[in-house]
Amino acid sequence: MPVSEKLMSLVPDPGLVLIAGGIRSGKSCLGYGILEAIHAREPERALYSFYFPGEKEGLLPEWIVPIEDENFPEGSAVIADEAYIPFYSKEHTSASNKFMDKFSGLAGQKNILAIFVPQTTRKLSLSTV
Repeated sequence: MPVSEKLMSLVPDPGLVLIAGGIRSGKSCLGYGILEAIHAREPERALYSFYFPGEKEGLLPEWIVPIEDENFPEGSAVIADEAYIPFYSKEHTSASNKFMDKFSGLAGQKNILAIFVPQTTRKLSLSTV
C-alpha cells in the first residue's frame, strides 16, 4: 500500500524521523514505504538501509542499498530498521551512539533524511530519541 501524499508532507526532509510502535504493527512497512515514495518522486536519490541483515539483502529492491558505513552520502535517505541494534541504549558510549549525537546536527547540513524504526524506544539511546 503506497504512503499517502498527506503523510509524506509531514516527513521532514532533510531531518530525522522516529517510527515507534508495537511488534508487528507495520513500522518497517511504513519506513520502507516512505523510501518507496521518495524513490518514486526522486529516482536518482541515493537510498540506504543501515545495518540491514546480510542474509536478507535479496529482499531489498535494487534502489535501496545496504550500508554499514556511518558516512551517509550528502542528499541521501537512510532507514535504520531495528534501530535499537546499532544504537542500543546500554552502550551509550559506543561509536554508533557517539555518531548519532553528531549526525542529528549534520542531517540538515548534509541534506539527509534518516528514518529510525525500533521495536521500542526504551532500548534506544536518549540522544537518538
